[in-house]
Amino acid sequence: MSQSKFPSSPKTFFGAGLSTALGAGGCMLLGGLLAAACGGPVEQGAEVQDFTRDQLDGRESDSRGNRLPNKTLALTFDDGLGPRSLELAKYLANEGIQAAFFLNGSNGRTGDMAEIQKLNHIVANHTHNHLDMQASSTAKKSQVVATDSLISPYVTGRIFLFRAPFGSWNGSVADYLNREGLTKYVGSIFWDIGGELSNGYGADWACWGQGVSVRDCGDKYMNEIEDKGRGIVLLHDIHSKTIDMTKYIVPILKQKGYNFVRVDTVPSVAEQVRKAGGTPGAQFTQRKPGAIECPAGYTLKKVGTEGGRICSDGINAWGPFTAGMVAKCLSWGGGPACNSDRCSEKLAISARGTGLCPAGSSFDDATTYCVEGANAFGPFPKALINKCITAGGGTTACNSARWNRNFLKSLL
Repeated sequence: MSQSKFPSSPKTFFGAGLSTALGAGGCMLLGGLLAAACGGPVEQGAEVQDFTRDQLDGRESDSRGNRLPNKTLALTFDDGLGPRSLELAKYLANEGIQAAFFLNGSNGRTGDMAEIQKLNHIVANHTHNHLDMQASSTAKKSQVVATDSLISPYVTGRIFLFRAPFGSWNGSVADYLNREGLTKYVGSIFWDIGGELSNGYGADWACWGQGVSVRDCGDKYMNEIEDKGRGIVLLHDIHSKTIDMTKYIVPILKQKGYNFVRVDTVPSVAEQVRKAGGTPGAQFTQRKPGAIECPAGYTLKKVGTEGGRICSDGINAWGPFTAGMVAKCLSWGGGPACNSDRCSEKLAISARGTGLCPAGSSFDDATTYCVEGANAFGPFPKALINKCITAGGGTTACNSARWNRNFLKSLL
């Protein structure tokens, strides 16, 4: 976990050797990993970003999201990848949210890393075995290098980010890693929200350890988010309950007008990514949904916040609907109507959710349609329907709004 060992924000501890080496100016800037341990003014107007403590010459630390616009958040997840990390990544992508996953290399799941990259999230370095970087004298480099070898194939735009486990970080650690040739990394990336379970605020790892419910922990996160208004959010995708909590708070945050950015585009982090030769905001794929044509009497209506679409006649929505939507409908007491090919527009929009794809489904790069299991969802354009019929799909099946995903792929 990345929970802070400190009672409030991470603090810096410097030995006599380091402070002597700094000299009268008190600062050093070493490559991408920043060892700006300042005890005096920055000379000659140089810009030095301090990723080791809360303030630098009276300025707030640039290791956090304090320069983000109001109501703007960057979601970050540590200690994974876990069994449900890919599910989480797909959910966030469907909601138009790009996150950063700070991996412990010992958890493996390289196949999931590739999928997460395709969803335009970041895979980042959190050491191999969750090492306390200040406590170890010999393993610091090997811990970073081991995870680097796993994540490097899945890094886009040379965006190499590092977060120290426990927030255990100082200028001496940064100095050592830079001297060992790891200057492509930017970090350590700290956080503004999610560090402690106290004063009405939440920290997921502590919530689960103390028996706090998913909803109550989410509400505590909301308290801190509302109080601070912006920042980098710390979560841990190794815990299944964290995935459930994320799905609970994201719709609420959207309703409250919050926006989400990827952590490499946080202004201070972006500056350092550029200095290290990276391209903040670089995308692996561009998502453009496939064409939809509504049947006679229905028109296309945009829903949600991420370009979602339904066919509506002003009263009813055209189905069939995803299993995820049906499950929601049944949980609300909708009964047999939930399994029909039509339902009220209002119910369909509620069950669908706010994302690009309906609840339970996700965007499929290979077909550019929303897919749930073996099913791809339309309704599909006339030209594609004609292809379907020509290929022997049958008139009735080809005119439906749910096709076999692999069959659809074969037509494209």
